[in-house]
Amino acid sequence: MQYNNKPSQLYKHLSKKNKNASIMMSSVNATVATKKLDDGKTLIAVAFKGTDSSNINDDLSDMYKAVDKNGFHKGFMFNAKQFDKKADKIEFTIDSKKITLSQILDEMKKDDCPYKMLVTGHSLGAAVADIYSGYILKGEGINDNNIVTVTYGTPKSCSKDFKYSANNIINIINTDDMVPTIGAESHLGTCLYFTPSENFRKTNYKEHYVTPNAYNSYSDLIKTAESGLVAHNLVFSYTPLVKELEKEHSKYFIEE
Repeated sequence: MQYNNKPSQLYKHLSKKNKNASIMMSSVNATVATKKLDDGKTLIAVAFKGTDSSNINDDLSDMYKAVDKNGFHKGFMFNAKQFDKKADKIEFTIDSKKITLSQILDEMKKDDCPYKMLVTGHSLGAAVADIYSGYILKGEGINDNNIVTVTYGTPKSCSKDFKYSANNIINIINTDDMVPTIGAESHLGTCLYFTPSENFRKTNYKEHYVTPNAYNSYSDLIKTAESGLVAHNLVFSYTPLVKELEKEHSKYFIEE
């Protein structure tokens, strides 16, 4: 496996913020990082990259709705499997020792292990994150207590018949975002829906926002579609919900 050795803006930012974070850019489809936690355990963070408008293959994967025999979106599953295949080639230095992601995952099958994993992603990356943690790792015997997945703006990744019993996958969705309405048939995990206020919409969507269903002209319809894409790319719009979750998360849980 090859890594991009050119420092990215993300690398520079996180390195300044936290000198204890170790970050690598994977050439497959994810960023992986480690960080020591206060309890002595090591956090393994995996962030799957979102749709790249310059890469047509990403866009085709987003729109490809066919599901496989297990009920998963074929495009998202393909990306998740591609990353999983590289687990034995992704290497970390933890406590002065070399260890691969594959070896870490073996440890995470135990009830008590020195690692915790956070899997995340936005858009395409969110759907891949859901499948990777909720189906692939679960199928490999990873203990649910050792992994948590939080995604943003995820499209639908599985069939409506697939049920996932664990509650460690949380999908945070802006109700103005059109992307979570496409993909397969259903979301994997628990969805938390955030509805922005009119003031928030006017402030952040600006000329792209019109009141939903106010289709007085063709241009209004186009603007509504544009606002759905604007909302999808306004990742910071999830910050208010995250703060609310700390106070009263139960009111945001939605059963699909």
